Amino acid sequence: MGQIRDSQAEWTGEAIQRIATENTTFKQRVLQLTTDNCTLDERLKAARSDLRFRDRRVAVIEVRLTEQGPPAWSCPAEARGCQCCGPYSCRGATRAPQYEGSNMAEVLVFHHGHGLTAGVRSFAEQLRRAGHTVHAPDLYEGQVFDSLEEGAAYAESVGFDTITARGAVAAEGMPAELIYVGFSLGVLPAQKLAQTRPGAKGALLLEACVPVSEFGAAWPQDVPVQIHGMDADPFFAGEGDADAARAVVETVTDAELFLYPGDRHLFTDSSLPSYDEQAAMQVNHRVLGFLDRIE
Repeated sequence: MGQIRDSQAEWTGEAIQRIATENTTFKQRVLQLTTDNCTLDERLKAARSDLRFRDRRVAVIEVRLTEQGPPAWSCPAEARGCQCCGPYSCRGATRAPQYEGSNMAEVLVFHHGHGLTAGVRSFAEQLRRAGHTVHAPDLYEGQVFDSLEEGAAYAESVGFDTITARGAVAAEGMPAELIYVGFSLGVLPAQKLAQTRPGAKGALLLEACVPVSEFGAAWPQDVPVQIHGMDADPFFAGEGDADAARAVVETVTDAELFLYPGDRHLFTDSSLPSYDEQAAMQVNHRVLGFLDRIE
């Protein structure tokens, strides 16, 4: 009995409080690890989905090439009367095949508020695999944020005008005949360049759209535009972007608005928990179709 009383005496109120605090901390850590594990599982699923999409896209391209027959080779020396043949030009360099009926575009992609994420890079790579030339500048100067709130806070701290100006600087030195793509925040530089930079071939505005009056009196009628967003996205549908998109469609000859059921913002980024595989695949299919028809 004496030993029992001694043991009880050792459990002071302070010790009990300490143990309770440690237990609470341990539970919180377990909860955080569980949440992190779920996030990693979602990203893994997104990566697998992206890989499946790439495989399907490669298969589609292979079918197109098969249907088109052998490639028509273009040798720069032929214009000078050279009759060389085979897979090499007169200068010994391997020629690039030119497939009849394919329109290869040059595209400038601007990322969203998280930064230049793996999902945005993957989107750009999908366009490259389809044969297009794609540039994806980093408007955040190397920073990528885990949450949209952190990314938005950074953009606000440096200024949205500064972010937009960085997009304009990225376009300097590039051909005038560009197609501009913007994800959410990236729509600001994409839309501004499409409206104001001479020679624009088109614009793809993903999950955002600002009133045309922000960058000019009207949208250029010779610049086709395609806009995508979810119909219940609190940002796209709830902050006026969808209305701005409808106004563009009503006034521009070659303008399309595609709404997808759901309330996710950044559903097109395969590296984020907000990714929606089915809707994103529809977007990618329509984007590739848009690029293919641009001359």
